[in-house]
Formats: sequence, C-alpha cells, structure tokens
Amino acid sequence: MTPAARCPRPGPGRRALGAVLVSLAAACSDVTAGSGGVVSLEIRPPVPPVVEVGDTIQLSARGLDQNGDSIAAVITWRTADPANVFIEAATGRVTGLTPGTVGRVQAVETTLASDLISLNVVAGADTVEVPDAPIVVEAGAGVSAPLAARVAARSDTAVSGFAGVAGRELIYTIVDPVFADPAARTVELTGSGVTATVLSGADGFPVTPVTLSRIAGQPTPATVLVEVRVVRRSGALVPGSGRRFTVNFQ
Repeated sequence: MTPAARCPRPGPGRRALGAVLVSLAAACSDVTAGSGGVVSLEIRPPVPPVVEVGDTIQLSARGLDQNGDSIAAVITWRTADPANVFIEAATGRVTGLTPGTVGRVQAVETTLASDLISLNVVAGADTVEVPDAPIVVEAGAGVSAPLAARVAARSDTAVSGFAGVAGRELIYTIVDPVFADPAARTVELTGSGVTATVLSGADGFPVTPVTLSRIAGQPTPATVLVEVRVVRRSGALVPGSGRRFTVNFQ
C-alpha cells in the first residue's frame, strides 16, 4: 500500500474541545484520485441523536486528509430511511417524518461515504397548555397547588384532540416580581430557586410536580407570575411557550 492510500485515524489533538465527534474513516479501497485527498469524513452528530417530527436539526461534517487535517471538500448527505426522515442533500438539515422510527443518514464526498449514523424520530410537541384560572394560596398555607402545565401534540385519537408528549423539559421561571438577585427572592419554585426544569411524563404533565412556596420571614408578594417554556431539539420554542400561571397569595 502506498503512503497516498493510507487511511489513518485523526489524532485526538485534532478534535474540537467540548464537541462530541465521530470520526468515520473510509476503507482504503474507497479512496480514489477523484476524492481530492480526502481519506475520512468526520461528522458532528446531535447530542442526543434525536429529531422531532416536523422539526429540523442541522448536521455537519468535514473532510480529513491522511494526516488528520481539515481539507476542502464538497460534502452531500443522504438517508437510508426516506420514509422516516428527510435530509437536504446540500445542507445536512434533517427533518423528522415518522414518530417512533429511526432515520439513518450519512455524509458523502464523491466515492467516499461515511458509516450510517442513526437518529431517533420522536413525536413533535405542538403546544404548551397552561390553565387560565389563577391559583390561590390561602393565608397560612406555605405552598401552592401544583403548577400543572402540559406539553401536547395533535392527535386524532385523543379526546381533546391533543395527546401528551413525554420526555420534554418544561422550564418554569418566576417573571414577576423580578428578582435581580435570585438569593434575595421572597418566593421560590420547587427546588429552591426562581427557575425549575422538569421532564414531562406520558400524559404531558411534569413527572415531578412544580409548586410555588413562600419563604419564611420574607414579605410575600400578593401576585406572582410564573412563565412556562418548552424548547424543541432545534432550539425553537414550542407554540404556547411564554404562557403564565397567576398565583395569588392571601
């Protein structure tokens, strides 16, 4: 085997700090004169490897030469599961299509192809539900009833037309009053802070109930507003994010 046909792995010093990279080296027989010196493709997969139905995530890859250095390469993308995911060949943008499936995708540079990486396709969240009715905390009570927000997706079978979505992070934040110094808060959410993040269960509601509490020895505001947000895997907010609970203390 001539030196030009070698397929070395890129050394650890070549990897970006803090990134989770998968170096997918090609077999030497796949490297041809038309590949412009690229001997392997390094893919930056999403962490976790999940895409929601209707949502889009970005994949990235780069070509490496036999020394493990980046080299100019025109990379395209394809999928082995077009019914499960759609991938833009020129950009590597992947959209989930069928929940509960796996979409396998790979990067391609002329005759060089990476191994397939697998993306789990999960149901997309369509809305965040927050009750309109205020929550009243009676005088003498220290803790509110649970702030029961719900993450849901459209469904033809659910009675309300929306089914709960599991495994999503609900982010609760006290937005009024504003505590510039969180340590000086006079009320707090479950977990002793002005922000609480919990996962949704199969019904879409928090697995761990979130409540609002008085802090002993501090003056309690008459009204507290707690905002709820859910963020998609792509970073976009789920519709309904920003809705607020109104909690009235007596």
